[in-house]
Amino acid sequence: MKHIVKILSVAVLALAISSCSFTDIAPTDSVGDAAVFKDVASLKKAVIGCYSKLNLVTYLHQSEWGSDNCLMGGQSGGNGATTFVFGWTATSGDYSSIWTNTYSLTNEINRILVASEDLLNAGNDLNELRTALSEVYFLRAYAYYELLRFFSDMTNDNSYGIPYVTTVVTLEQPGRDNVKTCYDMIIADCEEALKYLPDLSSNRGTASKAAVYGLLARMYFYRNDFNNALSYADKALALVPVAKKSAWPNIWTDKTTDDVIWKLIKLSGQTTLGTMFFTSDKAAITESSDAIAEMFYSDPNDIRGSVTVTKAPDRDDKTVNRVIKFQGANPTANCGLCDMKMLRASEMMLIKIEATAQSNVSAAATLLNDFKRERYSTYTDKTYGSKQEIIDDLINERRREFTFEGMRWFDARHYGFGYDCPSSPGVKLTPGEYKWIMPIPDAEMQANFTIAEQQNPGY
Repeated sequence: MKHIVKILSVAVLALAISSCSFTDIAPTDSVGDAAVFKDVASLKKAVIGCYSKLNLVTYLHQSEWGSDNCLMGGQSGGNGATTFVFGWTATSGDYSSIWTNTYSLTNEINRILVASEDLLNAGNDLNELRTALSEVYFLRAYAYYELLRFFSDMTNDNSYGIPYVTTVVTLEQPGRDNVKTCYDMIIADCEEALKYLPDLSSNRGTASKAAVYGLLARMYFYRNDFNNALSYADKALALVPVAKKSAWPNIWTDKTTDDVIWKLIKLSGQTTLGTMFFTSDKAAITESSDAIAEMFYSDPNDIRGSVTVTKAPDRDDKTVNRVIKFQGANPTANCGLCDMKMLRASEMMLIKIEATAQSNVSAAATLLNDFKRERYSTYTDKTYGSKQEIIDDLINERRREFTFEGMRWFDARHYGFGYDCPSSPGVKLTPGEYKWIMPIPDAEMQANFTIAEQQNPGY
């Protein structure tokens, strides 16, 4: 499998992680031989490198550009043109990078796990080593879950999942495990991760038990397993509470870790999330859709609106709905530089509310009113007469809370609604159609004869 077996260099990442002993340890330039891991310190360099291979932008190129939140900007230069109009095929580029980049990461992880076996019996500090390996298990679980939800029918246990590879691949051509098997392996990796991780990292920049709980809550939620979703959401919330309204705007300028369960820390000179939307020279790469802009402009009582979108001129002096959620603390000097929030407590709370509503509408209504009280400058409690009324309001609140964070695409699949294309009037993505699941990239099909017979329907 050519895309899986590529051994790519690990990008240099200078993380300032005050909560763990990774501080001031530079990542290895590459992972390839057991000789790299002569001691725990050298292995930890490679673990840091694995964090650098994760990039939220890679996932947002599909989950946001392919949603009704975004409009192709006037200075996009054609980037994402196919995705913006829901026209992806087996040869499209935006989603295929999810496949190649993520399998590059998991192959690095598998090399670390294999090469670390000798260190476990070599008189090293086992606590330190096991903690580092627990981080790797979490990263593998997270990476494979991202692949599974883009390329598989997440709710059909017997359908094709993805190749869940746990060994170093050289010439092998693994096929797709079924969805149930993939979930079982994600859970197994999470269980390994939980053994030695701390409850929480102080700056939220590394894996923790809270992050594992958050991933499991999200996974069970989209599987409609509400009992497990509620259990893990509660565990995550016990460690990271929901941000209050006074703190919410500061999440996006990295002035607080409130609400943040796990994030990818980004420093000057590294990947900027915000420039996926708007650049320092006013180039509008991605604009807010009219629906999102109107949703926030018409309700100034929602504290999230003024932090998310505003009217401003683009490079051609055309007034557009500029996305400002990720512009960072200093949009002039470092436009778009901000940490990438991967898991948040607010997501856990909204999962908890929906899970609670399955059996107790009154309790869910109390939780939802409590949540909304922290997201509106003034708020009067609402009365909910049924589970469906709560679900309808949750769909609205999830869109407001997670605008441009990559949730909308998966929420449409979860709740079974479609939407119109903001960039091309008349184009629609309808409930149940095959395009809700990405095709296995054509390059992978050509390289791996096993998976060549396992393409998703419709492609």
